Amino acid sequence: MSLVARLLAFLVLLSLPAMAEEAAVPWGDAEIPYDTGVWRTGTPAGPAEGVVLTCIAADCPEGASIYAFLAEPNGSVEEERWRGPEAIALHAPALPFLAYQLWSGCRALDKPILSAAVVFRGKLYRLVTAPGGGCNFGPQVPLGRFTDLVEGVRPADGTP
Repeated sequence: MSLVARLLAFLVLLSLPAMAEEAAVPWGDAEIPYDTGVWRTGTPAGPAEGVVLTCIAADCPEGASIYAFLAEPNGSVEEERWRGPEAIALHAPALPFLAYQLWSGCRALDKPILSAAVVFRGKLYRLVTAPGGGCNFGPQVPLGRFTDLVEGVRPADGTP
């Protein structure tokens, strides 16, 4: 093979996107599909039950995470007004999540909390970037990565 042909083959291979592998983590009656090249899954520290998804993509700061928790419904999934919620537009999510950017209530300048919630089959499903709703000084998941993950959450059995 000539040098030009080798160079052309190399450039073609270089321009192809890396093959993403999709996995799904169970979450109550739902599941969270994710790209293994973008997210790493784990469990939260302490007694809380749930799922932690840590963004490992190049556009995410190290340690940027989303926390997925289940709870009993406690009223509306809308956020409280004192938190200054700004709606995040979702495009055809598999489950009808409401998503917001929120003020943490912290007196110091911190990052907004990204939050999405839905009541599904009698349980409250919540994804947040700051567990416990306190100050958000940790690394922030990019908004696009957050919305992509939320939009992909689906019923585990494939039915609405």
